[in-house]
Amino acid sequence: MITGKITLIESKEEFWFSAIYGLHTIEQRRNMWEELTQLHMELKGHWIAMGDYNAIQSWEDRYNGNPVMEAEIRDFNDFLENTGMIELRYIGREFTWTNSHVHSKIDRALVNDGWMMNMRQLEVVVQDPLFSDHTPLCLYFEQEQQNNPKPFKYFNNFAEHKEFKGIVKATWERNIQGPAMKRIWIKLKRLKNGLKQLHQEEYSKIHEKITLIRGELQRMQMQMRDLNHTESLKNDEKDLKEKLEKWSTIKEGILKQKSRIQWLRLGDSNSAFFHASIKNRNAQKKIIKLVTQTGMQTQNQEEVQ
Repeated sequence: MITGKITLIESKEEFWFSAIYGLHTIEQRRNMWEELTQLHMELKGHWIAMGDYNAIQSWEDRYNGNPVMEAEIRDFNDFLENTGMIELRYIGREFTWTNSHVHSKIDRALVNDGWMMNMRQLEVVVQDPLFSDHTPLCLYFEQEQQNNPKPFKYFNNFAEHKEFKGIVKATWERNIQGPAMKRIWIKLKRLKNGLKQLHQEEYSKIHEKITLIRGELQRMQMQMRDLNHTESLKNDEKDLKEKLEKWSTIKEGILKQKSRIQWLRLGDSNSAFFHASIKNRNAQKKIIKLVTQTGMQTQNQEEVQ
């Protein structure tokens, strides 16, 4: 393993890069997993670990050959679970190594949550192997940032707002002429406008609200260092803590819903993990680049469309 810092010339963005070559037995690779785990704790900022891990993650990563044993995938999956590292989206060939009989996916690009949250969206292209038994991995960065309007999304926390039922009731009780399905469509469209306004007024700046409440709570607790503080300060502190818990839970609930991860419980401060999962999901759905039959590549959004 070789680790160093890379600076992109045009954007001046910096990130840590680890080039990986895993040894050929489970026992010999144990040191690699330990060193990667240690790097995950020590490196600050964006980090990508890319190369030949010589290990598979599941039975789907091998075609033909011996059946996949649990011992083969245990260390790799334990590493991913302990660190939260995420595999970048890849396109091209499904397998990255072959001896003309067995096909395996053992070459990967793994990133930390800092990378997923802050780096421009990108993809890994699994290229043709040519004379090698391995396929090269080529990392592509997005060249253009698109600021298209975001579609409306219903969040579960809307239903807990005191005005939610009133908005739904007022919209649904309005008299509309026309066929039944058209009336439903119009009501849903109007309801969307009402919920968009509710979101704009109440939930659009949750991060700023949480930051403001934290600041007020910190200032109040500094005043409470004086043992002769008033009873009202205690009550105010209690109110601020309840507000902080409320908005933190709402923020985490929205991120959880966006990420579509169901197995994590709220309240465990998983915001960074949810952010990373959301960006990874968006990357899976996004077409960044197309290759024509003549081999020409385009990242221009108009040409892609």
